[in-house]
Amino acid sequence: MILGSKFLRPILLTIHQQVTQRIFDEGRDAKGQPIGVYSQAYIKRRQRKGLGSSPKVVLEFTGQMRNDFSLVEEGEAIGSGFKNPFNADKAGWVEGTYNKEIFNLTLGEVVELERLLDQQAQIVLNRQAEQKLNG
Repeated sequence: MILGSKFLRPILLTIHQQVTQRIFDEGRDAKGQPIGVYSQAYIKRRQRKGLGSSPKVVLEFTGQMRNDFSLVEEGEAIGSGFKNPFNADKAGWVEGTYNKEIFNLTLGEVVELERLLDQQAQIVLNRQAEQKLNG
């Protein structure tokens, strides 16, 4: 089956890595805009923990949420998400706090996903055509 996990997983992993970098390293939401700015008091708390002095919100303090954000499968569906329901709740809380969609794909990520899907589909179709020609 062309749309099985073997087909989708490498593509989704590539996009997932881009989303992880955007959220947890670059601190950008699904529109590509900064998630927010930390208060001076919170920056000081982050500094004491060795997390630097940047005011840019990157959704990482303990590392738990970032480490739990992964490809998850539920039935036939596969995509980025959290295995721990507490982290899924935190993601919703953060989106509500900053009034932003953070964990959705950006337009650029959607375009890249479509490009990768098209590319992989063409590879599969070419293999199938070659197998038919070679018997």
